[in-house]
Amino acid sequence: MDDLIRNLMTLGLTEYEARVYAALVGIGEGSARQIHEASGVPRPRVYDIAEGLAGRGFITVRRGNPHVYIPAEPTVVIHHLKSAADTAATAAVQGVGNVGSHAAAERHRREDLRRV
Repeated sequence: MDDLIRNLMTLGLTEYEARVYAALVGIGEGSARQIHEASGVPRPRVYDIAEGLAGRGFITVRRGNPHVYIPAEPTVVIHHLKSAADTAATAAVQGVGNVGSHAAAERHRREDLRRV
C-alpha cells in the first residue's frame, strides 16, 4: 500500500488524500472510523478529506448514520490524476517558453539601447 500512496502523491494527491483513498480501495467501502483505522489518518480529518475526494469524484458518499464512503475505480481516478498532471506539465512548458521569449526580447531591447 505504501507504493500506491507514494504514486498517488506523485500524481498530485496530498498524503492524507492518498492514504484515505488507498485505505478505501483496500477495504472496499467504510465509515470514517474504518478509514481512520485502515489509513492512520486522524478520524476528524477523515471527514473533510473524504468530502474533498468526493467533490473530485474519487469517492462516493452514501449518507446515513454513519456515512459510508466508497472508492471510485482506481483506473478512473489514476487516469484523471494523470490527465491533470499532463495538463499542468504542458502549461508549465508553455510558461517556460513564454518566460524565455520575454527574457530574450528584453535582452535585445537592452542591447539596442546600448547601441544608441
